[in-house]
Parts: sequence; structure tokens; C-alpha cells
Amino acid sequence: MVQVTEVKAKRGGVAPHQHGIVASEKLKGRLPERCIHAIRSHDNRTGLKAESKLDKALIASDSLANLIEKMDKTASELNVTTLRVELESVSLKKTWFKNNIWQCEEFGVRLDDFLRLGLNFMKEKRA
Repeated sequence: MVQVTEVKAKRGGVAPHQHGIVASEKLKGRLPERCIHAIRSHDNRTGLKAESKLDKALIASDSLANLIEKMDKTASELNVTTLRVELESVSLKKTWFKNNIWQCEEFGVRLDDFLRLGLNFMKEKRA
């Protein structure tokens, strides 16, 4: 099974906002159409509107993963409070980070719970 992270890593030469379009083309026929739409629409610069809870979940998760990856901290230094502080700091210049991550509430997950879930996953990934 091809993972989206593998597609991102192999996207050489593709404009950053087009990676979801490229990935969705590579995955077409291998995933349900609702998944393809979520991948295509997860970057608002494509002009495609996020509609479903799945679309919004991918947007929020991708933004949270990017936020955590950009933080120059070890896994043991990260917690929900440090993530909230970083989110507020980054959002002063890039308001879309906050807007994207807060979409978690639109699919039924409180912000702190969402941050904790993402943080736990990233800690496991770094271990």
C-alpha cells in the first residue's frame, strides 16, 4: 500500500500546493473517492473546497504534523501546553495554521484532545 508520506517524498519538481493533486492521481483507483477528495482538497491553494469530516480531519492532521515537525524540541519537551504556545506564535504570521488545526472541533474532537493525539503519534514516530 502506498502511503501519502511516500508520495510526498517522491513529489520532486511539483509545486508545494499541488502535492495533493499529484498524490490523488497516483492513488486513484486504490482508495475510495472520498479519500481521493480529501487528499486533493487538503491544501486550500488548490481551490478545492473541503466538505466532509474526512476532508477536514486530513487538513487538521497535516497542519498539526507540520507544526510539530517544525518545532525544534525533543519528544520529551513537547506537551499540549507547548503545542498551544507554538500554535499561537506561528499563527501570528501564518493564520492558516490555527484555522486548519481548529477544524478538529468540526469533526468532533476537542482541541486539547486533538493536540494530545497528534503529539502521541509523533512521539511514537520519533522513537
